[in-house]
Amino acid sequence: MTGRGPFLVVLLSLAAAACTRCNDSWEGFAQQFFTRKCVRCHGAMADPARVARDRAVILGMLASKRMPPLHPRTGLLQALPQETVSPEERERIERYLSCGAPGTR
Repeated sequence: MTGRGPFLVVLLSLAAAACTRCNDSWEGFAQQFFTRKCVRCHGAMADPARVARDRAVILGMLASKRMPPLHPRTGLLQALPQETVSPEERERIERYLSCGAPGTR
């Protein structure tokens, strides 16, 4: 991810600058989202500090539509429904992360 790092930093900076108000918080939305959608394969995603630290990576995964990712042990795609994250959920979590992941620090 060395070549995309600066791009993601600029993208996050622009998104944060464009964020005027985020109605979501860790407790009110993101914690439930990560618990339902991510923890089964990425247990540490239940930790708000981890989400705050990795938000650029998470945004990159969402933007590239690589959700769900490869299984960490087998390298095979998860046997999950095709649309594990609805378009509405994807937009909402992207907005939350782009606004700095309120409530994670």
